[in-house]
Amino acid sequence: MKTRDSKKKWFCDECRKAKGTSSINSSKLGEQATTLTKEFMIGLFEAFKKEVSDELKSHSTQFQDFKTALDFFSAKLDDSNKAMAEIQTQYKEIRRENEAFKVQNAQLSQRVGALETKVRDLEQYSRRDNIEINGLPEIPGENSMSILQDIGRAIGVEVEPSTIVAVHRVPTFSRTRTPPLIVRFTTRDKRDEWQHNEKKKTLMARDVNRNFPATKVFIN
Repeated sequence: MKTRDSKKKWFCDECRKAKGTSSINSSKLGEQATTLTKEFMIGLFEAFKKEVSDELKSHSTQFQDFKTALDFFSAKLDDSNKAMAEIQTQYKEIRRENEAFKVQNAQLSQRVGALETKVRDLEQYSRRDNIEINGLPEIPGENSMSILQDIGRAIGVEVEPSTIVAVHRVPTFSRTRTPPLIVRFTTRDKRDEWQHNEKKKTLMARDVNRNFPATKVFIN
């Protein structure tokens, strides 16, 4: 029955009971849904946390591998730097030794030049009593002293064997040139006498031996 003052809907006792039961059931269902939602969220959060943890562990392993590789290359770089420093030190030492060798080489070159000059002077001095006769044909088995005496007669100089230290042919590098006759006297006066008489006339090979050609003979 509807009351007079109430404008709300009227419900019978059975409906009121049913309505109350429905409210209770709805409340219970809401609580269950809330419980399920929390459990789901907690599970989801735990799964996410585990996934993040696994991912971090993976990155940590990769980072450790990267750190190990970096330490390895760092050690190699240190070794390379040490080797480069040693090479630079050795290079500086080699340059220093090279400069020292250059100085020594220059000094040795000067000494060798001075010695060569001295040797030339000594050779020249040792030849001060020598004459060189060019232009005389070479005869197989010839007697050098006999040829020298023939030359002496041709220029008007008497040859005394006691005034002759040595007389012989000297080979040349040229195949077309006849080896000259080298004469060494005991004194410079004898050498000067030969040069003085040789200048008085033009000496020809035929003047020394009539079988020789008419070619000029030079006494130096």
